[in-house]
Amino acid sequence: MATKTTTATALKSPGSSRHKPNVPRKLDTDSLLMAYFKGRRDFALHDLSMLDLQQVDLSGVNFSSAKLDRTNLQKANLGNSDFSRASFKRTNLREVNLSKAYLNHADLEGVDLRGADLDSYADLNDANLKGVNFCGANLTGQSF
Repeated sequence: MATKTTTATALKSPGSSRHKPNVPRKLDTDSLLMAYFKGRRDFALHDLSMLDLQQVDLSGVNFSSAKLDRTNLQKANLGNSDFSRASFKRTNLREVNLSKAYLNHADLEGVDLRGADLDSYADLNDANLKGVNFCGANLTGQSF
């Protein structure tokens, strides 16, 4: 008699390749930069919390749903990157380039964006901006 495998059975099976836990993958500074310099541009769902990434170029990267809490990104180039649903709690983004960055639904609570470039092409729709310091930031064309 043939056994019928259902989707529910396949998800419960220990060897099933269909079910992958949604656990963020933690990277350290050196691993992230090495992967970027080798051409990798997808760091979605990664835990990049508490890294020191001052003045680095991480433009054109997918950081969707990544955790960047308490990361130091001062003067970094993050232009043309996707930060949708990313978490930036207490992150240092002073003088960072976020030109053309997609920050839709990002959690920017308590972020320091002094002197940052958030031109009219940066998308902040539905982002959590509670306690953000925008002093001296380029907000040309932004509407809150």
